[in-house]
Amino acid sequence: MALALVAVSALAQTNQEAMTLGQNKYYGTARTIGMGNAVSAVGADLGSIGINPAGSAVAGYSQFTVSPGVILSASTSNFAPSYYNTAGAEYGEDINTSSFRAVLPNIGFTLRFETGNRVGVKSYTFGFVSNQTNNYFTKTYGYGREANTSITGAMAAGSTYNADGNGNILPYNILSNSEPFHNLYYWDYVASYWGGLTNYNVDKGEYYGSAEDRDQLAVNGLLNQSSTELFIGSKNDVILNLGLDINENLFVGFNLGIPVFNYKYSRIFNERSVNYEDFPVTPEYYGSKTGEYVREESTYYLGSMYNYEQRISGTGVYFKAGAIWLPTKNLRLAAAIQTPTYYSIEDDFAISTESYFQSGNDGFSDSPTAENYYSFRSPYSFNVGAAYTFGTAGLISVDYEMTDFSVMKYDTSEYDGYYDSGDAYYEVNRLNKLFCGASHALRIGAEYRPLPYLTLRAGYNLTTSPERYYIDNEGYEVYSNDYANYFNDYEKGLYTLDTKKTAGDPVHSISLGFGISSPGSFFADFALRRTGYKTSYYMYSDYIENYVAPHISTKTGIWDAVVTFGWRF
Repeated sequence: MALALVAVSALAQTNQEAMTLGQNKYYGTARTIGMGNAVSAVGADLGSIGINPAGSAVAGYSQFTVSPGVILSASTSNFAPSYYNTAGAEYGEDINTSSFRAVLPNIGFTLRFETGNRVGVKSYTFGFVSNQTNNYFTKTYGYGREANTSITGAMAAGSTYNADGNGNILPYNILSNSEPFHNLYYWDYVASYWGGLTNYNVDKGEYYGSAEDRDQLAVNGLLNQSSTELFIGSKNDVILNLGLDINENLFVGFNLGIPVFNYKYSRIFNERSVNYEDFPVTPEYYGSKTGEYVREESTYYLGSMYNYEQRISGTGVYFKAGAIWLPTKNLRLAAAIQTPTYYSIEDDFAISTESYFQSGNDGFSDSPTAENYYSFRSPYSFNVGAAYTFGTAGLISVDYEMTDFSVMKYDTSEYDGYYDSGDAYYEVNRLNKLFCGASHALRIGAEYRPLPYLTLRAGYNLTTSPERYYIDNEGYEVYSNDYANYFNDYEKGLYTLDTKKTAGDPVHSISLGFGISSPGSFFADFALRRTGYKTSYYMYSDYIENYVAPHISTKTGIWDAVVTFGWRF
């Protein structure tokens, strides 16, 4: 029973998370990255196999490649303190953050075998390749000073008005339970109460933050606040490939893909009092040992910390088929289609809090780790491409790819023993269907060979957002979180969604590279790519009427540098 309660209370999947897991950001070899991955109709490279399985059949040789690299996350953040709704936000100075990690976006080999046929299948190729299809590495940091809202107040408001998602208060005697985190209440609020960020006012029957006046529920002075977000992890497709060369002008290929991913997200929010004497507090709680309500001696609030960590790992399977056709000597046309990927996923999260007081009687709380197991169906996709070669001088190539995110679905049918009856993911699957649509990608690449042993490359990508929003019958913009907050009202038809629109800006990337071929079997390639992402915003929930909690605005750019070492045989 306890395990079932943990699972229900810990469900944290969102359609934003689904879009993250369902996206592909192709890496591969330095050659494919340098050409912007516009290689559907080019082939002959192990990085191209994941985009079009027929690419393995184009090469007239066997080959082995390994592609180490580094990824650099560079972000600029701005902090806007809480503000009255009509006043607007004023962001502070730029805060630059950068960090890098080593990656291995490609390793694998193909083996080509001649059939000896004069017509028909002239050769077949077997391949075993691991290509990275996403890297989640990003680090951001923002800080500032404000005097209207505190994370302790936000947690107190939630504890009073919506501790279980159904508008109920967090029981003030919850700390007397032997396992308080095994109740059907949001762990944020349990951890905040246990860790000393919030206190319970018996006289008024409500919670208040340690940074707030007990009776007025107002922040007493200036607070230094900061937020750090860290994303780590990657998705790698392990591919078993078969390619067929038919009459040297039609190439077909098939992939059995086994994607494996690991993803970690960490968010830490800190605040410190500028002048602790502005924050008198008498910590109070329901004693877990005595079973009585306890008020400690008056002291001063120095600060607090909130930390949320989530780890997701999974393995899936999909099938992909593709073809490349040469209607003329110089023109190549291509197409490929990939089924949805079916994943088995383990999703864990934990919350920790700390509070600091002038008396030294600090508080802390570490929740247990919530373990969720479920299945996930990612989008299907298809791509088409064309390339034109200029003899041995070079080529230009264009790809188009469509990915349908509206078919994403969470499922717990194979893990029903962990949940009560009913569809635990009905709401998030409904949000996936309504607020996720098709993403479109345009990729352009070129190669130029000024010397027999040197090739120069360039590429460009544009990918549209799959996220959608609506204008409802009352003229308001409705995003997925708005629909979730009033889910029952929308589902019952009290409000209706009238006009669908695309949310979010397109993602752009540019790349440059070069390749060197030796007289023997060895070759090497290098690529550098920059991807710019739309501005993102982070804030903890508003809780004071007419005030908006601090915003942290972040603009992130990702730099990838990859070198490929290869041997043809």
